[in-house]
Amino acid sequence: MKSYVLIGSMLLSASLNAETLSLLPPAQGDLQVHRLVASKAAAVGSLERDAAQFVWALEHDIELQQPSPYQADSREFWAELDAKALAGGYAFYTSAPGALIRVSVSGTTSKSATLPALEIEHGGRLLSDGDGFSAVADRQALKAAGVEFASDTRVFKLDDQLPAGRFVLRAPKAQGGVLVHVNEPQSDLHLQLQAEAGTASAGGRLNVRAKLLEGQQSLSATRIGGLLTAPSGESFEVSFKPDADGYLASVQLPKAAQAGPEQWELHGFVALHGQDVDAVYLRDAKTSFAVAAASARFAGTVSHAKGEGIQLRFDLQAASAGRYELRGTLYGTRDGKLVPFAQAHSAAWLEAGEGQLALDIAKSMLSEAGVHAPFEVRALELNDQSRLATIEHRARGLRIE
Repeated sequence: MKSYVLIGSMLLSASLNAETLSLLPPAQGDLQVHRLVASKAAAVGSLERDAAQFVWALEHDIELQQPSPYQADSREFWAELDAKALAGGYAFYTSAPGALIRVSVSGTTSKSATLPALEIEHGGRLLSDGDGFSAVADRQALKAAGVEFASDTRVFKLDDQLPAGRFVLRAPKAQGGVLVHVNEPQSDLHLQLQAEAGTASAGGRLNVRAKLLEGQQSLSATRIGGLLTAPSGESFEVSFKPDADGYLASVQLPKAAQAGPEQWELHGFVALHGQDVDAVYLRDAKTSFAVAAASARFAGTVSHAKGEGIQLRFDLQAASAGRYELRGTLYGTRDGKLVPFAQAHSAAWLEAGEGQLALDIAKSMLSEAGVHAPFEVRALELNDQSRLATIEHRARGLRIE
């Protein structure tokens, strides 16, 4: 595999026979900055100021796929209870036998606190270990198995022979809060939650989809809601609305949203009434995404210098000075179809205002790959190396006829 490194002036910025091309329109799932926001000054002491390009050939038979955003698929629900609620009894419904119940001291209670004696009731009968449920592990057993919780924790499994339905968890001598987590691995009822992208822009919107299913059949939830939590702990309510494929939330992120590698977390929760008028089945799911400061963006135009190889200059607009990186996968035509043949990265320091980043592919690389026009630049990314963030992403960025 041959690689090419260009450092310094990155060749000529344009030529007399250059043409101006436009980026392809963003598609669903692409990351796009609509409004620039000046970011905090970057820590520039150790950042390289010289421009650089790296280009390497891809194997002829390589197959590239665009990764899909993570999709949570949950058969679980959880609730945080204070001492009064736990002493009075927490009633919940299961939709299948064999549920796993994990109870731990909640974050609002001292981590040194221990769980009180717990009771589980079903059908008016008090269950016991070996008669209705089995104690899977306590905190010591979990720690010995390499699964350590910060607070006292116990795990129970309801017997497979015990019918699904209403259960009551109680601790008559409760003195602190607990987190109750119920997992139903044998249930057909599950909640899917997926953000349309793994990164969102500060001040922008991100669509999040939720779907409640029984097996493969979509269901209408009795109620649905969500909560978005920033890395700082600040939280925002999220509203879901029905759409053709379940539920959709269009999440508006604050302009001053905390950006960086730390993840924002979105918690979706649904309730479904059963045939029994009192039965309510619950599901919770979580997904996460990064937020990037809108410190720069593609201006939408690209200068293409016709001639030897492919010489592209991507026009950029920067709200904040910093080191920015451009990367993309080059596709060319071989045997009548577009195939990937090169990966190209380019980085340079840009001051606030207008600037350019270059991608240059030598003619020899085109010849060795056996490709010709039309070309495409796919998986086009603009990254802010100063602030460790992906700012924009296009699955299909540019087409060159």
